[in-house]
Amino acid sequence: SIGEDENLGGEHKINDYDEDGDPMGFHYETETKTTSQRRLGDMMRAQTLLAEGKSCVLHFDEIEDLKTAGGDPEKEAATDSKIVINSMLLNNPVPVIWNGNDIKNFHESLRNRFLFSMFIDHPPVQVRRKIWERQGELQSYDLSEKELDNLSREYDASPRQIAFAIKNAKISGMGMKAIEIALPASARITSGGSNAIYDNSTVSKNYDPEFSNAKTLAEVRFPLPSLIKKGLEKVPFTLLTKGPVGSGVRSLSRHIAEKMTVNTLETSMASLNVETMMSNPTSNIAEVFNGSSDMRRVLCVNDIEYLAADPQAPGSWDEGLTQFFVGLMRKQRLPVIVTTTIPDLIMPKNLENMFTHVAVLNSMEKDQSASAFKKFFEQDVPESFEALSGFVARDFANVRHFSQKLGIQNMEPDELVRLLKQERDSRNSNISARRIGFDTSSPAQSVG
Repeated sequence: SIGEDENLGGEHKINDYDEDGDPMGFHYETETKTTSQRRLGDMMRAQTLLAEGKSCVLHFDEIEDLKTAGGDPEKEAATDSKIVINSMLLNNPVPVIWNGNDIKNFHESLRNRFLFSMFIDHPPVQVRRKIWERQGELQSYDLSEKELDNLSREYDASPRQIAFAIKNAKISGMGMKAIEIALPASARITSGGSNAIYDNSTVSKNYDPEFSNAKTLAEVRFPLPSLIKKGLEKVPFTLLTKGPVGSGVRSLSRHIAEKMTVNTLETSMASLNVETMMSNPTSNIAEVFNGSSDMRRVLCVNDIEYLAADPQAPGSWDEGLTQFFVGLMRKQRLPVIVTTTIPDLIMPKNLENMFTHVAVLNSMEKDQSASAFKKFFEQDVPESFEALSGFVARDFANVRHFSQKLGIQNMEPDELVRLLKQERDSRNSNISARRIGFDTSSPAQSVG
């Protein structure tokens, strides 16, 4: 490790010796070198001393130290000597691993001299789960399988934050409560806001794929193992997911990404197809495709119907923008998932033909509804519920959330049935209402 010593500048005590080598007192000397000069000197010294070694690798952490002290971090780097650094990157006899967080602040003349570069993204859900599990083992703190699932899905936490959260839980003896306090507090001090720690791009912590009634064109029931297998084998695919509001079109995308052990880059066509002073729909769409490629994330574009003024009228699609979107999909080397909450959406043929897979989500089968009732409310299914149908997972989630807000732990079964019917009927009436009348605004605007 290069330059990771205790010499932080300032005054240092220097012992004085006479010509015979006997001590004769001391004096104080002020460090005049900048951090950049000192660490660069350490690197060049190490390269010289270890030049003949065949089993050495040097590690230079915080490459940002090579910027001139006092420079504006928002501008291109201005190191003490670009020539020296550039030459060292090309001629170093000992391999070096450089680490940095703000490498884009350096001039491209430095960046293009690295032999290889690797981008380290936030750990995806499955990786975070392993980190939680491993840190629990290291600190002799037991986490249940359910706690591991919930923590890895809910929090976008770094390995250090996870380690400290478990340490807090163990020291305080408060268990999960300590973790739930520690992580938002860590985000507040590191990211400027406690909400930054929450991951809004994953399935909910109580998500269960068995409650999604999803079928592909080949009538294969969820969880679409063939797609997940393709993703694990790094084979790109394009998936269109269609289903009513609340049926889990977005959760399906997130579930597939989770099983593939990757992150998603999730956006909505509603936010992309907007003209501002700083951007336009074309640049917005290009940016998310580029971002997906750069970060190696699965691109999820929700509400594809916003490419049209009126998705129920085939001729209302923006032809130029749709063709541009299709062109980027064709070039993309990573999976792309597109969703819509309009099951009978009519797409232009050039867009429709781009999808290698189509998943259609329907309302739950009766056995699924019965299982959901038991899991969400921890009660037996009442007779008044058995004859009902047309429910989606969000109906149960909303009713449970409502009962929790009321502070009712065990609501009467018949009251739960009444609320579930209310959720279902309200959702269906909104879907019907958006297709009646002469309003030419986007049908999805009333349902979000």
